[in-house]
Amino acid sequence: MKLGFFTAEQVCRLAKISDPQLRYWNQTKVFTPQAAKGAGPYRRICTFRDIVGLRAISILRNKYNVGLNDLRKIEHRLKAAGDADWSNLRFYVGEDAHVYFVDPESGDTLAVHPIGQKPLFKMQAIARGIEKNLARMNKRTSRQIGKIDQNRYVLQNSMVIAGTRVPTSAIYSFYRAGYSPEQIVQQYPRLTPDDVKAAIDFEKLKLKKAS
Repeated sequence: MKLGFFTAEQVCRLAKISDPQLRYWNQTKVFTPQAAKGAGPYRRICTFRDIVGLRAISILRNKYNVGLNDLRKIEHRLKAAGDADWSNLRFYVGEDAHVYFVDPESGDTLAVHPIGQKPLFKMQAIARGIEKNLARMNKRTSRQIGKIDQNRYVLQNSMVIAGTRVPTSAIYSFYRAGYSPEQIVQQYPRLTPDDVKAAIDFEKLKLKKAS
């Protein structure tokens, strides 16, 4: 569930932010997705860790009123620390209501007088919340059963079974290898026999048109 990339639309839903926020934070270097490095036209596709980080920024920004300049400074420190990112930071709030975090390089808590600190929130809890939302988002609707879909951000624009990342070509390969629809469903438990039939019919029609 944590593997793969997520589109901007999926990121906004899971991190509970708006698309303008995502664009602005990216443009003003408040947050740069890990997947953006060398990703060309797909630079706005994020990983699961990116989504956890964006959710943390959203909480800091919207619930605790942390300024964008402060968030940008944290982002700068994270980029300087190599593999560190927002998803593995630990945040605190002091008696002065200011937010503090543990520097990933030095291990120091960055505050002038961090007296009476207490945990602000735990990143693991955020990750679990996103996982639950992702499971709900991945739940297929009755309208998607037996349907073929295409998305330019999913498997390089391949034709897939609606609501999944399973390409019709993969299903057809199993079919050509002698697998029955029931055996193919065993390979892809999220699919139904109607999905398999739709994929096979689609691939057959595509081959017929090409011949």
